[in-house]
Amino acid sequence: MKADLVIAGVRVPSRRSGLVDLAVKDGRWMSVQGRFLGDADAVLEGARAWAVPGFIDAHVHLNEPGRTHWEGWDTGTAALAAGGVTTCFDMPLNSFPPVLSAVELERKRAVARRKARIDFGLWGGLVPGNAGEIRGMARAGAIGIKAFLCPSGLEDFPASDRKTLLAGGKACAREGLVLAVHAEDPAVLAEAAGAVSERDWRAYGASRPERAEVEAVRWALEVAAESGCALHVVHVSAPEALGLISSARKKGVDVTCETCPHYLVLEDEAMARCGVRAKCAPPLRSRATVSRLWKAVRAGAVDTIGSDHSPCPSAMKEGRDYFGVWGGIAGCQHAMVLFWQEAERRGIGAGRRMELTSGAVARRFGLAGKMGLRLGGDADVVLLREGEQEVIAEEALLTRHHLTPYAGLTLNWQVAATVVRGSVVYRDGAVVEKVRGCEVVRG
Repeated sequence: MKADLVIAGVRVPSRRSGLVDLAVKDGRWMSVQGRFLGDADAVLEGARAWAVPGFIDAHVHLNEPGRTHWEGWDTGTAALAAGGVTTCFDMPLNSFPPVLSAVELERKRAVARRKARIDFGLWGGLVPGNAGEIRGMARAGAIGIKAFLCPSGLEDFPASDRKTLLAGGKACAREGLVLAVHAEDPAVLAEAAGAVSERDWRAYGASRPERAEVEAVRWALEVAAESGCALHVVHVSAPEALGLISSARKKGVDVTCETCPHYLVLEDEAMARCGVRAKCAPPLRSRATVSRLWKAVRAGAVDTIGSDHSPCPSAMKEGRDYFGVWGGIAGCQHAMVLFWQEAERRGIGAGRRMELTSGAVARRFGLAGKMGLRLGGDADVVLLREGEQEVIAEEALLTRHHLTPYAGLTLNWQVAATVVRGSVVYRDGAVVEKVRGCEVVRG
């Protein structure tokens, strides 16, 4: 059969030696091993790059509709494509209004279909009083439901208390949806914030201690056990919380967890070096905690990696008051590659890296077509070249606002090309304008 596209002469981690041609027909893999001897409408020369399953970033805030001046689907997915991401899941808050019903989900979907450059899924939200909307959001195709256990920073997305979380958990269990939580305990945060008097980075870190994560994860796990829902704890930065999650899993709780590249490649002192660009919640942790977090990644206690790309206008990231500025790391263009290279440096094999950045995400959210370089699966792949060093520069960012705490870090791996369902969406530093992504659905 004639191929639509052949990606010629690439290396794949599952083969110890030799080059492979990857052939695509109708957006799916038709050949993934050996040399392809048939004809093809187009050939992409792989030039001995590594062919890795496209990264799936289950945690981004693209902010459109309503706050497009913060980011937007156009610029956000361009940066994601440049970072090797072939599928992203957009969170329900930061867009306005937030996605708290099927009506808002449909509104966001209409924008994403016009502008997304890669495949996408849409999170719905849980806030006090809207658990009854989960069924409608599930029917409308929500990839999952997200709740904050502490104030989100936005009045239109208030925190969920235990009663709200239980109602949402039961609704998610009935609909077969994953319930994701931002896990910081509000009582612990209030106590810790009351004990600090300064407003610098050290005080901010002290105001959001690891104990807040641990306590919130503890009661979220109790709710998951009671409701029977599938729980996903996002952006974990506290290793002790991972221990609670592992113990609950052994007891039969259906729980997975994510951490983010910024918790693995940046330490708390980056808040002094980068200023308020490095403010996020939970905050960056100490070198000792980062080391413990890597040990947990290596041991299998972390399931997925997500960027938690949370951008804002530059004016909201100015000054020295760590408590007064917007909290969020902007960095989806380099987050996954930074994780990939640091994990390699620390001796974590390619198979485990691919699992964290792709395979485990696809399994958790029921994306059967996104399970890597398998015959019949979606032809999503990122070509990575190793060796040439590149320093991350803010002026080279494709995001709407050119600010990131990753500026100045060195990349030893570069994205040569990103392919989504057989279409080249990014190649050699440029986004292909004509390509548009599609929505992914559970199952």
